[in-house]
This record gives sequence, C-alpha cells and structure tokens, in this order.
Amino acid sequence: MIDLYIPTPMLAADGSNWVNYRDRLMVILRVKKLTDHLANDTVTARYTNAGDVDGLTPAQRWADDEDLTLVIINASIPDVIYAQVKGGTNVKAVWDTLKSLSEERSRNRFMYHLCQDMNGRKSSSY
Repeated sequence: MIDLYIPTPMLAADGSNWVNYRDRLMVILRVKKLTDHLANDTVTARYTNAGDVDGLTPAQRWADDEDLTLVIINASIPDVIYAQVKGGTNVKAVWDTLKSLSEERSRNRFMYHLCQDMNGRKSSSY
C-alpha cells in the first residue's frame, strides 16, 4: 500500500464540529488499521493472531501503533483540549476523555440553542 499524505481534521476549540471531526478521524484510523486502540488498552487478538511481523512482536507493534495513534489525535486537537486529555495513560484513556468532553459540550450547546429557540418563539407569539 502506498503511504499517502492524508490531511488530519482539526477539532474546533469549542468542540462544535465534534461529530464531523470524529467521523473523519475514524476513517483515517480505520485506513491505518488503528481503531483497536480507541476501544482497547491492551494488545488485541488482531495483533496476537498476526504473530511477529517484520521482526516485531505483537506487543512491540501495539506499542508503536499506540504512539502513532496518539500522534494523530494530538495533532488534531487544539492546545486547550490537549491540556485536558494529555494525562491519559494510553490512547483509549485519551480518546475516552476527549469523547466525553466533546459529547458533553455538544449536549450543552444543543440544550442552549433549544432554549434560545423556545424563548424566541414564546416572545414572538405575544
């Protein structure tokens, strides 16, 4: 496979593009076969079943891919969010924190706009 440059999506500092960011990042991680790292914190069956590859054990390949996945995530988030997720001990922990923060912001933004819409309708009906 040819290793092409793929532009990494950027998460907005306010998380307003979370859904599109997440979906685009998932495609990149799927192409790179790195999605295992978002849901698991230890070597998965995909790694162990493949055995040693190019002189690297499954654990070594997992560690290398953990680093690569972390680089991709860190490069795609603004500093203000990085500061909140950087303490994760592995990719799964970082992703879980990022996902939680972003989904909470999305819910809050949705509720804010819903309330604004409802208030606007009430005042315009009088």
